[in-house]
Amino acid sequence: MVSGKRERFEKLNPWRVRRREVQRPFHPALVMDRKGARARRPFPSREILSFEPFALFEEFFMELPGEFQEHPHRGVEMVTLVLQGHYRHLDGLGHDLALGEGWVDHVVAGRGMKHREMPARYGLTRGLQLWVGLPPGVRETEPHCRQIPPEAIPEEQGPGFVRRRIAGKKGALSLHLPVEWEEVRMEPRALLECRVPPGGRGFIYFLDGLAYREPEDEDEGRTSLKPGMFWPLEGGEGLLLRGDRTEQSRFTFIRFSPAGA
Repeated sequence: MVSGKRERFEKLNPWRVRRREVQRPFHPALVMDRKGARARRPFPSREILSFEPFALFEEFFMELPGEFQEHPHRGVEMVTLVLQGHYRHLDGLGHDLALGEGWVDHVVAGRGMKHREMPARYGLTRGLQLWVGLPPGVRETEPHCRQIPPEAIPEEQGPGFVRRRIAGKKGALSLHLPVEWEEVRMEPRALLECRVPPGGRGFIYFLDGLAYREPEDEDEGRTSLKPGMFWPLEGGEGLLLRGDRTEQSRFTFIRFSPAGA
């Protein structure tokens, strides 16, 4: 999604983390691309310089004539989830695709490709995009992409919540590294724990509504999670989330789970 030269973030040596002292959670700044598209990007950023094996994560907002102009990718695979509006993907492989709300675009850049991203129609286009570094044996593969419709994304019902499994063992797609991506909708007062396995790494990014992180001991207060807030998690860490009294909420939970975890 980012225009310009990003190869330094795409040449990954698993699994370094470079982070400034960040009070969790934090609210990433909204940045403007040269062609009028906007993005809220937790990493790479001033707060988190790198968060490997993830190379980039952002929530983007576009309205015509704004776009992310043509830019190159190499050595990563990218997953885009359309949250609102209509997303258009054009690339050097000859694809010109328009995807509506709930669709997923999966691109493996491999040895290298260029593409553009823009709204397919007038009105706001909103989505999430994740870049994950490819393992060494796959980085020189031929670039390719595929698209997944909303009805092909598995859903799991729980007490007061619904999980849409975008990627992972039970997800609509499998990445080259063991990455799980869930989009979660919570009803008011629902309770759900999100935990990263030992040796892994992950994060929660809050999209809509309001929820609270329940304290781990009596001396702590509850922490509210609001749209645009990002909470990084290291191996073994987790959050116990409770929905607001009256308001539904939605967030995304993404984690890297090393083999055997």
